[in-house]
Amino acid sequence: MYRKHLSDFNVFLSNNPSTSRKQKARFKRQCARVFKYNKLTPITTLEDKLAAGRRYRFLFLKSQHIYSVIHHLKYKCHPYKGSPDPMIIHSTFLITYILELTI
Repeated sequence: MYRKHLSDFNVFLSNNPSTSRKQKARFKRQCARVFKYNKLTPITTLEDKLAAGRRYRFLFLKSQHIYSVIHHLKYKCHPYKGSPDPMIIHSTFLITYILELTI
């Protein structure tokens, strides 16, 4: 499977005070949902917060990163259940190694 690496994100809030207030409230609401502050045993340690962030793909530190699957690649067969070489049938961009294999 093809994956993409997302990292080095920065938070840029709006210059408009009302929009900035809404963005901060939305981020706090998302943190409460991911870290489940309203549980009997809330997530308080950094390791637990990082694990919850990975589980929900939620970035709250600059040093975090996410490996995400590229969903727009479709395969004719599963690489282990059919032919050993899956053939890509739909793609929005050209993959160079397939051209080398067909030449």
